[in-house]
Amino acid sequence: METIDIELFYKCVETYGLLPVLSQLFSTLKVSIALTAQTCSMAIKDMDLSVRSYNALMAHGVKDLGKLVDLLNSGNLRDVRNLGVKSAKEIQLKALEYSYEALNEHDKKSFLENLLKINCD
Repeated sequence: METIDIELFYKCVETYGLLPVLSQLFSTLKVSIALTAQTCSMAIKDMDLSVRSYNALMAHGVKDLGKLVDLLNSGNLRDVRNLGVKSAKEIQLKALEYSYEALNEHDKKSFLENLLKINCD
């Protein structure tokens, strides 16, 4: 992949949104994001998930972003009852988007720089 200008990349993400830009650039994506304690305590009800995804997570005891990230990191998301491939992907993308939006402007730029480094090498 050719070199991507970070400032242009940042402007595109701010204009069009994180997920549309990433889906245009990458078919698969490696992501690493640090969450603050405040972000981890945010309720999943605010993530605009589909009813199926939300209800399945709540039934599994996942009520905040911190527990969701733990579930994602453990690789056990598909073990949640009533979650198929489509719902699992939705949850992963929403968690990424929600976590990104919780960052301040400086941290967003750092996140995007890191994202490009780990996906363009």
